[in-house]
Amino acid sequence: MDTSPKGSPTLAAPLLAQLGIALAALIGMAFAPPAQGRVLLVPLTAYATAHMPIAALGHRALLLGSGPFPGSLVVMAGQENLTWPMLRLGVLPIAAAAAGCGPSTQDAPAA
Repeated sequence: MDTSPKGSPTLAAPLLAQLGIALAALIGMAFAPPAQGRVLLVPLTAYATAHMPIAALGHRALLLGSGPFPGSLVVMAGQENLTWPMLRLGVLPIAAAAAGCGPSTQDAPAA
């Protein structure tokens, strides 16, 4: 006689869910944009591509150059945090050093 209930999740399912959440948190921390420093701005829509440079300058960011993705820009974030304004515009802000845009000036050794 089979005493195990049909369709009940095994013990592996909660463990896999917890590992997935932990992995997502680690990836999020690795690519989270800094409040100040180099940020890669990746536009997700055509509207965002057209308005991203003006919006970045409006939030006191310094444009450093184009990024590795089509339409993307590398900026130096100033006093204002760019994360939420850029997300509302349809731009994904990523830490530039983690995105392969070279070492951050914050990571450079002092001379």
